[in-house]
Amino acid sequence: MKTILLVFAVFLLAANIASSTPVADSCLRLLQWPEGSEWSKPPGWNKDSLKIDDCPGSPTYGWFYAKKYFKLGFPPNFYPFDHILDSNEIKSVTDIDSSHLGLLNRFLGLQDTLGLIYFQGNGGKSTDSIEYLAPTIRMFFTDYKPVDAVLWLCYILKINNSSIKFIKE
Repeated sequence: MKTILLVFAVFLLAANIASSTPVADSCLRLLQWPEGSEWSKPPGWNKDSLKIDDCPGSPTYGWFYAKKYFKLGFPPNFYPFDHILDSNEIKSVTDIDSSHLGLLNRFLGLQDTLGLIYFQGNGGKSTDSIEYLAPTIRMFFTDYKPVDAVLWLCYILKINNSSIKFIKE
């Protein structure tokens, strides 16, 4: 019972953080990776448009925000849509294949808390057979969300369970 209450309390906290008044854009600054770090591929490159709240008086000071690309990995032969998405093809949560109702309902719950969620195919050219062996897809939002809140909510809603995982690009 205590575990259920704890999980419920954490869920409420994460939902409150994610749906609270957004941080003023003036507080969010595009993160520049230091030259020579493992993420700076040329110096300062930030393909995910990761931002940080740099207003010292803000309650979310130092938090990371992102709206793209959360990359999700699925088990072999489990693809959430009825076909492999091209790199420029975008789908919404309601486009998830009806054969995956559990996944659809979990993403609808996440969307109720975080706002609109979209999915996009992976960049590059790979064959359908490769995609079905190790299916991955990019997830993104229309506006910036606290990265930790997204990860917590996905965990609590069991989107990030043993069969569906976040992948670091």
